[in-house]
Amino acid sequence: MSGSAVSGQQEELGLLEQTARDILGDVAGEDTAKAWQVLASAELPLLAVPEPAGGGWFAAAAAVARITGELGADVPYADAALVAAPMLAAVELALPDGLVVASTGDVEVSRDGDGFRLRGTLARVPFAASADRIVFVADDFVVSLDSSLATATEGRNIAGEPRAFLSLDVVVPADAVAPAPSGAGEELLRRGAVARAVAMSGAAQGALSASVRYATERVQFGRPIAKQQAVQHALAEMAAEVEAMRASADAAVAVCADEGFLTEAALVAVATAKAQAGASAEVVARLAHQVHGAIGTTQEHSLHRVTLRLWSWRDEFGSERFWQEQLGRLALAGDPWEEVTR
Repeated sequence: MSGSAVSGQQEELGLLEQTARDILGDVAGEDTAKAWQVLASAELPLLAVPEPAGGGWFAAAAAVARITGELGADVPYADAALVAAPMLAAVELALPDGLVVASTGDVEVSRDGDGFRLRGTLARVPFAASADRIVFVADDFVVSLDSSLATATEGRNIAGEPRAFLSLDVVVPADAVAPAPSGAGEELLRRGAVARAVAMSGAAQGALSASVRYATERVQFGRPIAKQQAVQHALAEMAAEVEAMRASADAAVAVCADEGFLTEAALVAVATAKAQAGASAEVVARLAHQVHGAIGTTQEHSLHRVTLRLWSWRDEFGSERFWQEQLGRLALAGDPWEEVTR
């Protein structure tokens, strides 16, 4: 790609990010239904869906996902746009008008009359009560489950986001199930990891921006605390971690958009992005709360909307240790120097 093309693409992504920030700015703290309605009205959840159903711009969908993370929006946009909708489109299952999310679990699929019987469980399903459909891979099938058919035990992660445990023993129509392409289960996992890495890079940016703003405005002993060397060091360390998260997430998005999710290069990029996001999340959240002091721990302050998500998301779709182990196995299976200089 030429330099002018890259520059043009970056400019377009910048405009899209600003558009997402503008349309979500007033509803980021609202309920899921309202935030999703705003996103859906602009057709943003279909950005990563291949033609002819949508735009086919994975990087564009990732840019919006980053903004939802930065604003702490109560909506699983990354799950829908980067994971669930593309998985449905790839096997030509119908795209619902409402919210669709993705999950992993242990489910058996068998023929039952004109439909399929699903038996098993799905764990920690995001926003299950608000979703119209839940997408998962089981027994070489991609399944689009009507969420109302499952028996749900509601729960929440430490950020307060809905995470349900679903028990399944239900017959679904044949048009809700499609044969899965080779490696579909692994693709769903990697898509989820990229979605979390991108959203975490946005949440980290939100924490950094809030910390810079607070340090500039908070006056102590007659001058802003941003003048204190310890605070400056904390902000600089945060900025370095945020940039590392964004760079690794952007690299994973670029590789997966170019090569798909199932190549070795994609595995390296995805594993690096999710591992980096998890490791940096602890540093960014800790320093953000140190800069803010006691006020940052209160429910009234907005900082928790991003820091609690950083802590929660680091373990979803594989923790940093899980993905570090994937990288370690790749390195030991071949030439370690080749892997680190790829």
